[in-house]
Amino acid sequence: MDPLLKQLQNDGVDLDAPRVIEHHIVGSIPILSVLFRPFLYEKLEKLGFTVQTIDSDIQASETISPNEAALKQIKMRSLCAQHLHSYDGWGTSVDV
Repeated sequence: MDPLLKQLQNDGVDLDAPRVIEHHIVGSIPILSVLFRPFLYEKLEKLGFTVQTIDSDIQASETISPNEAALKQIKMRSLCAQHLHSYDGWGTSVDV
């Protein structure tokens, strides 16, 4: 089991229940990443994400289950790489 899923399960989170998932994205090559960022933003928004910049990184949020988020990581890595960015993983808020 994915370590993040295991931690969420230990915290009592229903892994099949939809919740806000935040995907974290960073620029791979600073100068070129800035040029490609608008295209990545547009693509993420077309896919239904809420997108924002935090410092110099991108956060793309959506409401899906943690299990779905874990399965989506490969697609997110590919999408980010196409736009000279790196997928840094996902997370969600937990009330403990």
